[in-house]
Amino acid sequence: MEMQWATVWESVAGVIPDSPAVTNGDTTRTWAEYEQRAARIAAGLVATGLEPGARVALCLYNGNEYLEAQFATFKMRGVPINVNYRYLDDELWYLLDNSDTETRLESGIRNRQRISTFGLVEDLEIEASLDANARGVELTVTANERDIDVDADPQLLSAAVSNLLQNAFKFSRPGGHVSLRTSSTTDRALIEVEDECGGLPPGTAEELFRPFERRSADRNGLGLGLSLSRRSVEANGGKLRVRDLPGKGCIFTIELPRLPPL
Repeated sequence: MEMQWATVWESVAGVIPDSPAVTNGDTTRTWAEYEQRAARIAAGLVATGLEPGARVALCLYNGNEYLEAQFATFKMRGVPINVNYRYLDDELWYLLDNSDTETRLESGIRNRQRISTFGLVEDLEIEASLDANARGVELTVTANERDIDVDADPQLLSAAVSNLLQNAFKFSRPGGHVSLRTSSTTDRALIEVEDECGGLPPGTAEELFRPFERRSADRNGLGLGLSLSRRSVEANGGKLRVRDLPGKGCIFTIELPRLPPL
């Protein structure tokens, strides 16, 4: 027998097919179900042309789906690459480039809930302040309204704002200023990140959200962070746009439907 994880798990499934194998929340898969679901995913990977040794990035939350995708990758003798949802631009680029990833499996929204934008920004402030200090940039956080709530996946929304902040710190001039603030209208909640990148060349604003586009001559990173931020915001029913401040910087605005007060 080839001692490979897929082979071991297949053997276990053959011996105790009806025993619980993986559990997440209210969902439990037996060993037979675990093996069969992984087999279908593996068949799909092979159908795309992947061969043994292929690197498969798993951009998934911890749960049954992650384990099934990992099992599937082992089944087709590939190499699973864990992609944490909180990885930022430079970290994503290093991981995907260094691992020679050939395909990606990812999850959608799983945990939409009522979120206070005040609480979200407050949670991000400490880590963001440390990052700003490390890059020699001043950060100002303004979130005065405590009753601005949205219906969103907190992990995806937090990652989206974190990516915007990382880009702001990276492209602002040394000694510059970055602002994180919240505001609202009657039916919309707004989260804004303003930087001092010096402004954008004419006609390039939307190009920033394309994967592999960079904001400057700095060749570190690939612009993946802005692309992922937009996808995360849109998955939560919102919009992410950028406004150029010529000669000064940019304002990135996350706009989400505002929930009525409790």
